[in-house]
Amino acid sequence: ALDVPANTMSTHLAILERAGLVTARREGRLVYYAAVFARVQALIGTPIDIVSTGPDRAETIVRRHPFA
Repeated sequence: ALDVPANTMSTHLAILERAGLVTARREGRLVYYAAVFARVQALIGTPIDIVSTGPDRAETIVRRHPFA
């Protein structure tokens, strides 16, 4: 278990849901969250692309990023 208060975790997960990085499914009082792996991979892949291609192409990569 994570040592994070439930209200803090809920707030962070709600932000991730609004960003499209997780989906939420409510069952009674419980909310189940699941990662949207395609979006997470795109988010993680962009900094890697920028570092691996160098600063001359970084602006182009950032402009085409799905979260820009």
